[in-house]
Parts: sequence; C-alpha cells; structure tokens
Amino acid sequence: MNMKIFISHSSSYNFKKELYIILRDSQLNKKYEIILPHESNEEIDTKEIIKNCNLMIAEVSFPSTG
Repeated sequence: MNMKIFISHSSSYNFKKELYIILRDSQLNKKYEIILPHESNEEIDTKEIIKNCNLMIAEVSFPSTG
C-alpha cells in the first residue's frame, strides 16, 4: 500500500519555496505519495482528498482561516 500524505498550510507565506521544494527533495517524497494542495493551479476538492489520505499534516506557523 502506498501511503498518501496531505499537507495543509496557510497561503500567507512563500509555501512553494519554504515547504514544497523541501518536501519534494526529501526521502519522504520517494517513499510516499505527498499531496500539496497548491502545487498546480487546478481546483481540487480538499475534503474529498483528505478522506482518501492516510495522513494529514498541518503546517500551522502562520494563521489561516481556511
């Protein structure tokens, strides 16, 4: 089974540079399916994706109302 990990975060900072690049370059990315909600410009159904993930990680350093 390939574990799916959803990463939730605020959009109040440079998440692509400070989070996405680091995760994509990590060993975790080679071992698991990491879902980054703003990696592409297409709309995603976050609630449906979370239902189908094994793990959700929330980066909470910055406030967010999402």
